[in-house]
Amino acid sequence: MLAFSLLLAMLAPDDGLADQIAHCGIARDQITTRYEDMLQDETATIATPGPALTAPQLKCLVALTMSGRIFAFTDPAAQARFDPLLRASGRQAAQREARQWLADHGLLGKLPAYDPARQSLADFGVSLEALCGIPPGTRLRAFNADTLSFIPPANLDLDDASVTAFSCIVSATMGSNLEERGVTVGFIGNEQAGGPQPNP
Repeated sequence: MLAFSLLLAMLAPDDGLADQIAHCGIARDQITTRYEDMLQDETATIATPGPALTAPQLKCLVALTMSGRIFAFTDPAAQARFDPLLRASGRQAAQREARQWLADHGLLGKLPAYDPARQSLADFGVSLEALCGIPPGTRLRAFNADTLSFIPPANLDLDDASVTAFSCIVSATMGSNLEERGVTVGFIGNEQAGGPQPNP
């Protein structure tokens, strides 16, 4: 992430959280920090009003959060502007990581694209399972036209091959174009595996 790289380049190794937030263009008198014993780290509260935050400041703060720093806003309007950017950044990071896993295992070039005009979501799930060498319907289930769920292994004491297969199906699903097609991806518990059947 370019913004994250630029931010890290700006920060000295001993910069505290308040200094890092200030590097994003937030006034120091708008930043309150405290040390959390449970986290063994600082957290902060930012009092800058939402409308006063610029897009570059918000992107800089998102990069800080993605690097593991924790803070909140006193102004709900600021939090409301920040949260969607953070969610989008998290999704992008997850997709990059997933696609890198597939590339590292020689599978990225074989990753299918979902086209609802040509196939059902259930059929696309089967194509992802096939990519990972997983029997159809074993790890993915479509409950309707826009929801695809992972089915976790019943036995979590997995051998190396099973861990790789599950890593593959998670990476293939997260690295695909499902989100662009408006599909929600989630997990279901083992107790629900015999519940609602996927739509054709």
